[in-house]
Amino acid sequence: MYLVHSHRRRSLESNHNTRGKSPGTTKENKMQINKPTINTNGTHLQGHIHCDYDKLTEVFGYPLSEGFDDYKSDAEWVIQFNDGTVATIYNYKNGRNYLGDVGLYPEEITDWNVGGHNKQAVEKIVKALGLVNLTEFFA
Repeated sequence: MYLVHSHRRRSLESNHNTRGKSPGTTKENKMQINKPTINTNGTHLQGHIHCDYDKLTEVFGYPLSEGFDDYKSDAEWVIQFNDGTVATIYNYKNGRNYLGDVGLYPEEITDWNVGGHNKQAVEKIVKALGLVNLTEFFA
């Protein structure tokens, strides 16, 4: 389990429809984010992170606007690191697309799935977000 250093909440009165906004890029260009050329074939769940939406958008920009399972997910990021590691960050079956009015808006979600080809995807996402590995404190 990983935890973000600090939580900041964006006003939920803002527009909840985040689709259609431009994907972000990193300042140092150490990764590609939400590019259509990133191949996610064969990726699958590798782990989970606890992180607020604001931190995700600060580091990775806005989520994809299309091209993902928008029935079971409301937001997804696709990241390829310079070493070729591919990672995806997405919510699963806890948002409004799947649950309707009782589901969470992306800005309210704090528990995210991390997909990839191996556990290295989770490690790289955790490092990029500056998260703390809680298992180190409770082992």
